[in-house]
Amino acid sequence: MDFAADLNLFVADFGINAVVGGVSVRGIFDNAFVEQLGVEGLRPTFTAPTASLPAVSHGTVVTINAVSYRSIGVQPDGTGVTLLILERT
Repeated sequence: MDFAADLNLFVADFGINAVVGGVSVRGIFDNAFVEQLGVEGLRPTFTAPTASLPAVSHGTVVTINAVSYRSIGVQPDGTGVTLLILERT
């Protein structure tokens, strides 16, 4: 079983549904605290199997738990998983 297949099993159990570019996608949402150059804040991300994501790009609208975000980073890792870096709108 490859990593993307393992991720599908993981998100089935622990993931949440999000709407990415108008498409329902199940993935892992994280809203981690970060500190960079003395500035503190939150860095929301959404990780999902690449195959389940629509043609996502910078600016794609992502809705999670009734909160609207836009993608400011799209990071496919080459193993079938994509990390979206989000900004709350």
